[in-house]
Amino acid sequence: NGSAKIALTYIVKDNSEYNLFEKSLESFMPYFDGLYVAVTGPSGEHDKIHRLVKKYKGKSISTNPTTHPKIYSQDENGKWFFSNFAEARQVSWDMVDTHFDYVSWADTDDLLWGGKDIRPMVDNAKLQNIDMIFCTYNYANKFDEKGRLVEVVINHERERFINPRKYKWKSRLHEVLIPFNAVGNKAVQYTHDPKIGQNLVWIHTADMEKSASALKRNVQILEIQAKEENYQDPRTVFYLAKTYFDVGGEELLKK
Repeated sequence: NGSAKIALTYIVKDNSEYNLFEKSLESFMPYFDGLYVAVTGPSGEHDKIHRLVKKYKGKSISTNPTTHPKIYSQDENGKWFFSNFAEARQVSWDMVDTHFDYVSWADTDDLLWGGKDIRPMVDNAKLQNIDMIFCTYNYANKFDEKGRLVEVVINHERERFINPRKYKWKSRLHEVLIPFNAVGNKAVQYTHDPKIGQNLVWIHTADMEKSASALKRNVQILEIQAKEENYQDPRTVFYLAKTYFDVGGEELLKK
């Protein structure tokens, strides 16, 4: 039958994200045909996550600095930390069974609204040999005390349904999909617009204020990447400057 098979992938840190992940899966999984998860936290406390994935008949693997060295770096004290989102995403994608037409991805702090739109949209895309569909991501949001969405502060379009044979993940932080081949890929955009019956949207539930520790980690990761690229990629340099600005402090701003 012309129906497309869609896999959903995640990177999960460890058991500390269990509650978030459970809520996320409840909202996403009714609309997907398979689930593939890379559990990457250096703590190694992954057992509850694996059990949850099994509940959805999904597949999950644990990574660590020995089995997947590209995902991690060492700080000045020799302590391992997670430092490569693209590599981790790719691990979750490489697990996906070959009979899937499209792969999608989400984060543990994402919720899905309007999932009923997925099936007709993706079946239609398969018929037209479309390789990538961009969907709206409500990235920064204000919620009331009951968790209801009050205001969308920042949204943008992200690649969400992808032919995995045509694209690979790139960039340690703010990872992005790039085509293996520069020509011939067909991409379309599906914008969240309830007025015309387009209800599908990814909702990011994280607090808008990045914690100091998260910013510090982002600086670490971006510095590694900028160095690897010899400061030649303007995208990385821009993100590094932006993160220095967020962290604040005269020295970093000069830098």
